[in-house]
Amino acid sequence: MIRNLVGSIDIGSNSTLLLVIDKDKKEVIKEFSTITGLGRGLDKSGVFQESAMNDTFNALKKYKNEAFALGCTKLVITATEASRVAVNAKDFFRRISDELELDVQIISGEG
Repeated sequence: MIRNLVGSIDIGSNSTLLLVIDKDKKEVIKEFSTITGLGRGLDKSGVFQESAMNDTFNALKKYKNEAFALGCTKLVITATEASRVAVNAKDFFRRISDELELDVQIISGEG
């Protein structure tokens, strides 16, 4: 039986999360959480710190490899508040797209 696995990565201000589910069985297959601190110091500087971007990039690389090794057919990546306000967010997400071939969707702050 072929499993219908999908993955979701959430890039938050403090952590980056991976959730892999079997869509048909509605069952969690894997969950990972990594403290990446992407929003650290953002309120004062207005930019993502280099170390936090590197930590987040490395988590994304690991999560992509893990998701596809498990057999995911789809991987959705979203980012929230910190990614809407950081001046260097666009450049960071372009690097993710170019080097990891992952597209990050910035979720609107509107309800």
